Amino acid sequence: MRIYVAHKQGADFQDELYAKLRQSALNTEHTIILPHEQIGVSFDSKQLLHQGIDVMIAEVTFHAIGVGMEIAYADVFGVPLLCVYRNGSKPSNSALQKAKKVIEYETIEGLISDIEKLLPEF
Repeated sequence: MRIYVAHKQGADFQDELYAKLRQSALNTEHTIILPHEQIGVSFDSKQLLHQGIDVMIAEVTFHAIGVGMEIAYADVFGVPLLCVYRNGSKPSNSALQKAKKVIEYETIEGLISDIEKLLPEF
């Protein structure tokens, strides 16, 4: 599967999420696209979603216009959406309504485990 991971730009996902995803079985079994893995490199998520992604994972712990736009692109292009958010946060209801599945998580390791369990449903 080709999996695109959307999240708020500027949030510290490099050390926490990216590293653990790259070290997981998900990385060996699927193609994971992380938009800000190369710092300073422009990334066109609209074009990527238009060309075809099997599932988009949207990290919606933080409200972000950019992630909202990517969720809209995914919806328009028929890309299934998995929304994830950290326990205790209040994600946007409009984002959650577009999701095929939603995961509330406490740790990145738990999140990755939950993603592995849900991916066959996509």
